[in-house]
Amino acid sequence: MLLLEFNLVLIILTIVITNIFCLLFARHYGNIEQLNCRYMLFETIIAIIVTPWFFFLSVFLFIILIVRGFHYIFLIDKIPRPLNGREFSFGQKIRISVLRSILAILLFMLCVFFTIVLVGRIMGADIISIISLSAAVILATYIILNNRIPLYNKEIRLFSKTRQNVAFLIIVVCLSSLSIFNQPFNCCDNGEKLEIRTMSFNILYAGEDGTLNSWVQRREPLSDYIDSLDLDVFGLQEVFEIQASYLNNSLETRNYTWIGIGRESLGIDGNTGEHDVIFYDVDKFSLLDNGTKWFSDTPEISSRTWLTETIKRTYVWAHLKDKATGTEFFFYNTHYGFYPEFHIKASIQLNKDISQRTADLPVIVTGDFNMPPIFPFYSFLEGVGSKPIYNAFRLIDGYIFPIEIDYIFITSNIYISSCEERTEANEGTQWLSDHDPIVMECLI
Repeated sequence: MLLLEFNLVLIILTIVITNIFCLLFARHYGNIEQLNCRYMLFETIIAIIVTPWFFFLSVFLFIILIVRGFHYIFLIDKIPRPLNGREFSFGQKIRISVLRSILAILLFMLCVFFTIVLVGRIMGADIISIISLSAAVILATYIILNNRIPLYNKEIRLFSKTRQNVAFLIIVVCLSSLSIFNQPFNCCDNGEKLEIRTMSFNILYAGEDGTLNSWVQRREPLSDYIDSLDLDVFGLQEVFEIQASYLNNSLETRNYTWIGIGRESLGIDGNTGEHDVIFYDVDKFSLLDNGTKWFSDTPEISSRTWLTETIKRTYVWAHLKDKATGTEFFFYNTHYGFYPEFHIKASIQLNKDISQRTADLPVIVTGDFNMPPIFPFYSFLEGVGSKPIYNAFRLIDGYIFPIEIDYIFITSNIYISSCEERTEANEGTQWLSDHDPIVMECLI
């Protein structure tokens, strides 16, 4: 199911901004003292309870709140004059105009961000989701056109229509809950299962001479730590060839090998620059196919065509087959850039590649995505396309700490046994990287 999203943050911001705006006008310019913050708290609690579970309910709430916010811009015309009967002073008028302008700019920015989130979701929507979304939008539009905005009326005093508000919320929850049936469930059947233990880890790059960022000091404890995890297949980011070669020679618990091409390489097997690499146990898996693509308009060749990204970025994929069970699956690993243009375009490219390449086979995606899930551009990555991928953290734990940027994604035909951030990798005197590894156990 869809859990904490950037749209929840937008809704809460809209609630806070519009209520504070109304309080400023009503109390300071209208001599109205009955308004207080309990209404803002009430709305926020409603948003926190229902929005994370029903994405399309958030569409309804956001439309209503934004319309109310823009209505507040013109609310000054309905605020009674001060008790002494005087008109507003020139200074008061200036302050009122400034506040109205600030509110308009903030609401416009919120609309832009919410539209980005909505577009990302619509790209992966099926018929039930579209019906649910349409119903929420139609109902919100009907209520607005009939001047029956929930949690607002034409008087300055708010929330006087409690029964209607509750009825509206119940109706929208019922309509929006249609979309919950399209969300993946973390379960599997009773057939033969392939157990996989995997990891995503940004190990922090080393200079080509092997000295930058103390790689010589980090390499042995890093190798020992990875060995201790007993992994089947895993993805590493920020890897120079000297690092991959060292790990390949020093890891002892499994017979690993690795694949990946340096992002600055010009050939199909180059090792120049940082790599996104996949290590896998050759005794357990057969490699059926693999490749490296560049995030650009020309992904087949080493290139950088997107204006905001200053360096080349890649993703590597492997088609693996378990030797014991014959089970096949795909494994992707990547390292995103930092900018919104990249987040959106790269997510579209990655989702398209997964959809076209992997057919109905299970897919695991590891990576450093350089964006927390509260970013609006995250919506283009999860749950999008004809074969969506879902954040393993959020499927088993619900919420995720907002500054997290490293994830493991899976398709809905994979069962997660556990997925956790392993902070012990950088605790005490041991310091392996500026990132913590993410370790997942799953069943295919």
